[in-house]
Amino acid sequence: MESKSIPEIVLNSGHKMPMIGFGTGTVPLPPHHELIPAFINAIKIGYRHFDTAAYYGSEEPLGQAIAQALEQ
Repeated sequence: MESKSIPEIVLNSGHKMPMIGFGTGTVPLPPHHELIPAFINAIKIGYRHFDTAAYYGSEEPLGQAIAQALEQ
């Protein structure tokens, strides 16, 4: 599969942020053991922007997924 370039926006700080992100919030939140593989797959296909908030409760499984993806 050919990798597609995701458009970026330049922030006031000069840093770039992908314009397309992966939303991590849903009600009800699935169990962590279901979220982690979904997040790992998102990382594998190129997502680098994850929309999260404390309200979603998805930070812990997202952090675990990032750590696991970096180990692969």
